[in-house]
Amino acid sequence: MTLTDGEIVLRPIKMRDQRVWREVNRRNRDWLRPWEATVPPPAPGGPIAQRPTYRQMVRHLRAEANAGR
Repeated sequence: MTLTDGEIVLRPIKMRDQRVWREVNRRNRDWLRPWEATVPPPAPGGPIAQRPTYRQMVRHLRAEANAGR
């Protein structure tokens, strides 16, 4: 699904958007910081959590969309 209103176009993120996504994220890092998710501290003796990769993020968002969420 794609939503359009004048010059604004909103569509699902795609794997090929990675370069542009990283650049937009980099340019807006300071503004985005308050809303960025944080990685929880590891449980004692547990594995260290890491942020998902871009590929993992896109796959998760696609799965959520396919599930109607």
